[in-house]
Parts: sequence; structure tokens; C-alpha cells
Amino acid sequence: MVALTVAYRRQRDSEIAEHREDTRLFTDRFGHAADQLGSAQAAVRVAGVYAMAELADDWNEGRQMCIDVLCAYLRMPYDPDQHREGDREVRRTTVRVIRNHLRPGWSAVSWSTNRFSFEGAVFDCGDLSGARFLAPGSVSFHAATFASGSFEFNRVVFAAPTWFTRVRFAGAKIGFNEVQFATDEIQFDDAIFSAGIVDFRHARVPSGQITFAEVTVLPTAAVEWGPFLPIPTSPEAAAATSHSQSRGVRLPSPRRSRRQRRNAR
Repeated sequence: MVALTVAYRRQRDSEIAEHREDTRLFTDRFGHAADQLGSAQAAVRVAGVYAMAELADDWNEGRQMCIDVLCAYLRMPYDPDQHREGDREVRRTTVRVIRNHLRPGWSAVSWSTNRFSFEGAVFDCGDLSGARFLAPGSVSFHAATFASGSFEFNRVVFAAPTWFTRVRFAGAKIGFNEVQFATDEIQFDDAIFSAGIVDFRHARVPSGQITFAEVTVLPTAAVEWGPFLPIPTSPEAAAATSHSQSRGVRLPSPRRSRRQRRNAR
């Protein structure tokens, strides 16, 4: 009995020491990848993106932290008109690496159940087509701006809480073609469609609900609403829009403001 107890303690001590060493190695790799992401050279930053992604795959306990760093890079101040092509390529690579970990079968390790925060990010290109966002994870584009270029959400499955609240569609071409909105927590509340093209054609809402409360749609934006009720394009009418849409069914017209009701008398 004593021998078994001693053997167990030795094994346990060995496992603790091994875990401590693994954690130290992971921490060292994390620091190195973070340093690369902070480099002034675009090529070094691209290497940092791949290094951080590889670490996320290897380090189960630190995966969310690695993903948070990649998302934080995309949230850094960015003006598409002022940045060089190298900066754009780093951002494009970051989105592509994230997408590949969200597509079934594209990576040995899936990130689909992790959390992604793109809040306040500025995008001038990107492709998340075919990605799957699954519970218990979440994804937030709150207050993000799609400024120019194209960004693809085609065939994306949103089966986790998803926020496009206060997002600005300000000139980019956005594809939501054949997207699946499959959760009760999908919000486009306070979104502004001011320019560019947004395409919801063939979007599917097999379950759950999507809200478009207080959405603003300007005449300079082209929106293909697909299964959703078109929102008025006059700024005054759009500012008064507040309604929910569920299961891909066209709902009654949005409510009108008091001023609109007075003018209609």
C-alpha cells in the first residue's frame, strides 16, 4: 500500500512538472508571436499571425487568449485610404486564418465554439464564407465599419449569439448570400446602411429571430433584402424603423413615427 502511494505521488509530481514546463513553453511562444505582430515589417506580422494561430491549435487552455489577440489586431486603428498594401495584406491574412479555422474540415482544430470580438474594427476586404459560429461561442461586429472593397459572409452559419449592432455598411460590397441565421440572438439593431451593396438574397432563417431595430438606410446604399421586409430608404422613415423579423417571413410594415402619422392625416 505504501509503495502504491509513493508511486502515485511520484507520477502526480511528474505530471505537474510536465504541465508547468508545457505552460512555460506555450507562454514563451505566445510572447514571441505577440512581438512579431507588433513589428513594423508587414512580413514579420504575417509570420506572427500564423505563429499565433498555430499556438492556438496546440494550446487548448490558451486558445481563447490567442484568438483574442488576433481579433485585437483587426480592431486596431485603421484607415483604408492611408495604409499601405502591406498593412492590408496582414489584415487579409488574419481574416483568412480565422476563416479557415471556422470552416468544417479546413483545419485540424476547430475554433467554431470560441468567442470572436471584431467590435469597432474597420474592414476594407475579407472573406468568412463557409464559416460556422457555434454555441457556446459568440461573434460580435458591434460598431464595426465595412468601408470599402468586398467582404463575404456567403454560406456562413450563425448558430451562436451574433451582433451586428451599430455596424456601418459604408461602401463595401457585402455578401450574405445563402447565410444561415440559426439562433435567437442575432441583432442588426441601430445598423446604418449608408453606401455600398449588401446582399441578403437566399438568406435562411431556419429557427430563431433577427432584429433590425432603429435601422437607418440611406438612398446611397443598395440592399437586397432577400427574405426580409425591405426597410424604407428615406433617412426619416428609416430612423423610425423598429421591428423584428423571424424565420425568414416578411412581416408587416415597420411602425411609423408620430411625425409621420401627423403628416398622413
